[in-house]
Amino acid sequence: MHNVILTGTNLNIPSGISTHLKQLFNTDLANKYHFIHFEVGTNSVYESKYKKIFRYFYSPIEFVTTVIKHKPSFVHFNTSMDFKGFFRDSIYLLFAKLLGVKTILQLHAGLAPDEFFNQSSFFYYFRKSILELSDAVILLTNNEYKHAKQFCNFKSLYVVPNALNNLNFSRRVKKINRDKTKLFFIGRLIETKGVAESIKALSILKDEGIENVILDIAGDGPFQEELKKISIELGVNNSCNFVGPIFDEQKNELWEASDILVFPTYFKEGLPYALLEALATGTPSITTAAGGIPEIIDDNIEGIIVEPKNALQVAEAIKYLIQNPDKYELMSIACLEKAQNKFSILNLANKIDNIYLSLL
Repeated sequence: MHNVILTGTNLNIPSGISTHLKQLFNTDLANKYHFIHFEVGTNSVYESKYKKIFRYFYSPIEFVTTVIKHKPSFVHFNTSMDFKGFFRDSIYLLFAKLLGVKTILQLHAGLAPDEFFNQSSFFYYFRKSILELSDAVILLTNNEYKHAKQFCNFKSLYVVPNALNNLNFSRRVKKINRDKTKLFFIGRLIETKGVAESIKALSILKDEGIENVILDIAGDGPFQEELKKISIELGVNNSCNFVGPIFDEQKNELWEASDILVFPTYFKEGLPYALLEALATGTPSITTAAGGIPEIIDDNIEGIIVEPKNALQVAEAIKYLIQNPDKYELMSIACLEKAQNKFSILNLANKIDNIYLSLL
């Protein structure tokens, strides 16, 4: 059995990369290859400055030790398309190449593709060198591929969309609960995810006399206390439940109880797992056209696309779905169909396996 080191964030931190890694661990690939998870980055939003400095110096040494110990056939890096994360993980990649190990570099969300694959940027030559050095580069979306293929001479360049094991969720057509509509947000609590706009939408609905709407907010992050403050100032704190990071059965229960995913992000998204989980659970979404989201959600088919930073449009979309239960049900059906046809975990596993085999 071939050893494969998978790098990425702590598996207990809600993030796209940690979800992606757990998906790989739960496929048949884990029976075909011996996966070793090597954790990079912080494992807590409360990490002290001194622990962070220690990690910067100690972690690369630990990585070299791990590579020497396990002698992997290759290292599968999972990094973000932002300058900080990419630079950090490039250090590990350089060490792997110095040790004679083949590398796969999979890029997740961060900067927009036209920013990251920008030939006039200050760090162009560094990013170009790292991408050309890797034996294979994996992107999440066709939009990223369009920008990347002009950027440099890749040894191998692939597009592998994120996916979910639909069997992990209760796949049923939903009917909206008009008596007590439950909204759901799941993800890292940072300003650009649009959670504040979702809270403001509750206030707008309340002013219109629509008060039977509840928002469950799952996850944590540096913007959490500010979000709580906003909910109190707008007088909707009793309608906002901050449930913290959730996993496994608790996550499934919240998806089962939710009517609408609110995800009006203006972050430079790749293919957000929150939206894929919404598809898999038959939950219509209210989101934006940020990043690769249009490759997941078609407007008025699996959800409603709104403008970024527009709480009024979020409120109007919520009200529309509440007042049009037949349309809501059609969206729920479309969600389940797209999850099955386009984003199945079997499709992801086969594509990753083919990339592995090409390196072996």
